[in-house]
Amino acid sequence: MIKNYIKIAWRTLWRDRAFSFINLIGLAVGLASVLMIMAYVRYELSYDTSYSNAPDVYRLSMAMQVNGVERQSIMVPSTLAKTLSKEFPDISKYSVLSIRDLKFKYNNGNVALKSVNATADFFKLFNFKSIRGNLATALVEPNSVVVTESTAKKYFNGTDAIGKTINVVYANKPYKITAIIPDIASNTHFAADAIISIEGDRSLNDKLDLRGYTGMPQYILLNKTSNAASFENRFKTFYKTYHFGKATIKLMPVQKIHLYSHTESELRPNSDIKYIYIFSSIAILILVIACINYINLTTARSIQRAREIGVRKVLGAVKTQLVTQFLAESFFFFTACLLLAMLLTTACWPVFSQVIDPYGGNIPLFSSWSFILMPIVILIFGLLSGLYPAFILSKIKTAQVLKGITAFGINVSMRKVLVAVQFVISGVLIISTLIIYQQLNFISNARLGFNKEHLIAIPFFMFKSHVDVFKDELRTNPGVKDASVATWKAGEYFGGSATMPDAKDTTKTITVQFINADPDFIKTMGINVIYG
Repeated sequence: MIKNYIKIAWRTLWRDRAFSFINLIGLAVGLASVLMIMAYVRYELSYDTSYSNAPDVYRLSMAMQVNGVERQSIMVPSTLAKTLSKEFPDISKYSVLSIRDLKFKYNNGNVALKSVNATADFFKLFNFKSIRGNLATALVEPNSVVVTESTAKKYFNGTDAIGKTINVVYANKPYKITAIIPDIASNTHFAADAIISIEGDRSLNDKLDLRGYTGMPQYILLNKTSNAASFENRFKTFYKTYHFGKATIKLMPVQKIHLYSHTESELRPNSDIKYIYIFSSIAILILVIACINYINLTTARSIQRAREIGVRKVLGAVKTQLVTQFLAESFFFFTACLLLAMLLTTACWPVFSQVIDPYGGNIPLFSSWSFILMPIVILIFGLLSGLYPAFILSKIKTAQVLKGITAFGINVSMRKVLVAVQFVISGVLIISTLIIYQQLNFISNARLGFNKEHLIAIPFFMFKSHVDVFKDELRTNPGVKDASVATWKAGEYFGGSATMPDAKDTTKTITVQFINADPDFIKTMGINVIYG
């Protein structure tokens, strides 16, 4: 019986090829859009799942009320995690993790690597697998470094990199490679080609003092039996002991950083959980539009199928058999559309994935769950889309067909409602797209307070005390209009910040972010001076 239903469905589609093609393309494009959106959503929700300890790893941040507004920063005192681990047995391990792009000397040239500064227990929190070397001891010694597999292959020509040394350009200091790990997944809240040990750094032995400290991002690994919320509530005595004043410590689950954290000095630009809700809603709306379009086109062809239905009823077909036939056609059609959608998605995905992840990650289009969910989608939406046309067409009476009556009781008002809903959803999506485009265009062309065109930033710590000589040499180049030195990288961070009481209102404080710069900074950056 099922074979017969499929055969009839195929003949019906083939008989009216133009109509079937329009319907097929419309639904396939809609499904392709949904597949790509859901792949994006799945990717965003998968951040920090490449190491098994992730559910128990938390990042420390400090929050402070400034004029009634809470400000959070991940740049916490360098010994905060260490001090907390002494006071609370809930903490199993802790580590510093700060990002720094460094240049290494290699074959008489310089190699830029994304680097992470970390303490000895880094790999006990972020327990990545090891390709070569013992990760438990890889960062114990100062000036040791762990590199990723692609870095080892690229710069050591496939030879064993363990035991070899690389030199940081600005420090001229040798770093010994102690281990090799697989490339860190792009869906991790930090990126790194090399993990450098900072054991022996003097700031790691400082006394915890909020009046002046070296700020470093820090992470803790909680025991399996500890609860983060209850652990946070036990900090009150700790605050008094170490004179925290109005500052408080916050714990952020590492798996929530990408979508929920928007603190100062993030290691990498984060997304927002709102985007997940927005794109998921868009996917559902696109699917609804595609289904409504299928329903309207199917019911619009009801007159052409009237003779077939009348003949089948004369030959003894009952309503249940007719409904089953039309549902079978719907499932068959949805399956064909899904296969075409998968082909379209596969063709478009390489370009789309680069837009999603500019860091060049290899984002999978499908997962094992995809092949479980897709049949469920076919079942649900094939049923929803085919049910209404099936019951409408199966109600056509044989006597009306034989008399040549063309109005078969089709619910025209229902079709009008479906068309109205389809146009409303389409209109909302089009208007939203135009608004988003205008907002992005505004952001791209907004005045930043300085001239961003033809501006190049070079890390001046590479040149140590010779920075002025380097600057003067740059200015002799006819292609360089001007040069300046400052503790600021455009678009990322200021040189520093300071908080002071407001002289006019002692209940408020003033926070000032400042840049240390030379006299040529204003001119080089093209900053307009209002006064002075």
